[in-house]
Amino acid sequence: MPCFDTAVHRPTATSGRRLPASRQLQQLEPVVSTIRRIRGLGSGFCYFSDLKCDQVFTLYPDGRLGSCDELPWPQAQLTRLDQADDPVGIIAAQWRLPLLNPGKDLMGQRTSCDYRSACGGGCITTGSSRAGAQASPSMSHGCVDG
Repeated sequence: MPCFDTAVHRPTATSGRRLPASRQLQQLEPVVSTIRRIRGLGSGFCYFSDLKCDQVFTLYPDGRLGSCDELPWPQAQLTRLDQADDPVGIIAAQWRLPLLNPGKDLMGQRTSCDYRSACGGGCITTGSSRAGAQASPSMSHGCVDG
């Protein structure tokens, strides 16, 4: 499994011939989430979820706790696991993270998109980083600019 953190130097893949259930589900995305959204159901896959990065926490083997692993490090670091006081403090750190603000603004712009009910708005992290390079901030992960 690929790791976006440059501090991780060893492979994070599991050994053996059988894929774990979580990895099998990843191979079915985004198809499963698209079908769920079209049917009016929620999705736990962050690209399609209404919660977006607010629900994503990444715990690294050395005890670092960060937000979405698509965000640049060390700006995405929230705390260290051994320094975390309680879940409320971790959630508050996530809400204060300035890296998420452009993505939240971008999601506000996507509320009127005709396709949002199916795609959920896509990834706000990659969408907001790509928005500056594109004429339309509504385009992310192949989204049709409506």
